[in-house]
Amino acid sequence: MTLFRYRAIDSDGKRRRGEMHLGSERELEERLAADGLVLLESKAEKKPAAAKAASSRLKVKTRCVQEFTLNLSTMIAAGVPLVASLDLLGAELEDLRLKKVVDKLSEDLHEGSNFSEALERFPRVFPPIYISLVAAGEISGNLEGTLQEIAAYMEWQAEIRGHIKQATIYPAIIMSAVLGLVVLLITFVIPTFMDIFIKAQMPLPLPTRILIDVSAFFTSYWWLLLGGLVILFFSYTITNRFDAGRYHLDAAKLRIPIFGKVIGKIALARFAQNMAVLFNAGVPITQGLEMCQRLVGNEVYAKSFKEAERMVTRGQGISESLRAAGRLPPMVLNMISVGEETGKLGLTLQKVKSYYDREVKASIQKAFAVMEPAIITGMGALVGFMAITVLYTMFKMVSYIGKT
Repeated sequence: MTLFRYRAIDSDGKRRRGEMHLGSERELEERLAADGLVLLESKAEKKPAAAKAASSRLKVKTRCVQEFTLNLSTMIAAGVPLVASLDLLGAELEDLRLKKVVDKLSEDLHEGSNFSEALERFPRVFPPIYISLVAAGEISGNLEGTLQEIAAYMEWQAEIRGHIKQATIYPAIIMSAVLGLVVLLITFVIPTFMDIFIKAQMPLPLPTRILIDVSAFFTSYWWLLLGGLVILFFSYTITNRFDAGRYHLDAAKLRIPIFGKVIGKIALARFAQNMAVLFNAGVPITQGLEMCQRLVGNEVYAKSFKEAERMVTRGQGISESLRAAGRLPPMVLNMISVGEETGKLGLTLQKVKSYYDREVKASIQKAFAVMEPAIITGMGALVGFMAITVLYTMFKMVSYIGKT
């Protein structure tokens, strides 16, 4: 939107001055003509760069945005105009950052902007899919329904993140505690016992010698290990910034035993969820596929969907294009094909979305159900090996001293 400062004349010959935020000078002329004014002169001024930069830096919690979206859809469904709904919600919000965002949205709408155009000022608050869905809802005249879809979509995202967090908390705590214990034993406890064993000048068993070498390495070259971790972290970060590097990293993630399948299903679930929401909101298939490439969270799947988008653009069917992409399972492809042939693609995508919703939850639970006992067993075996080695060496030392 552009800020136009203008001079106009009314039917009585009186000159008027003012300003409006509009898309073009032609829109300004039409708006003034509707008010009985004739445009004499106008000057276009873009919104200040500082204001745009300030808007782009604003960040609001996802949960707050979801609640705002759901409340806004409810108010619009009740017949409250959009601008009035924003004003009412802005007055009741407790989150100061979101309140600032809503107030600026209301201000833009008062100045003549569309809702989707106003949302574009806050890219860190409203992601591209949010803005595209709102734009589609405005065109179709079903903004309240679209907002409800967006709120449900955000709830689904939060639910998936919650499942992953819930499944990883306990194994992470166990692993951290056991690793902390191992480091404590290797760096402080084991060296004390090893000094005693060495001073006894007795022949040490192989497990004890291995433990002594590992402990000596950790205590003497801890800086080398720390440096290696730092280098590994920065290497991953730099590689992830390039398309080719990100593609190979994501491909490697898909090959991880057990968890590779979970990562793949999460990517497909995101595709199905986003595609269903976009299609039902009236977004064209090609645009939906283009947006899904940025939303699946995996470059391998994004590349496949990009190829599917190219094929659809050339006139091929959605099911044929997705089949050629080679990432969706046959059952899902058959469902999409039937939906395309019967003209009920929106309903089919909803069923695919529900299918993957169940699949992702079940896969996450199964993966961590396998990982939890494996971690406990592995960590227990490691601690047990060190404890048994120390006790066995002490027993040998007592026997050795007794003989001498």
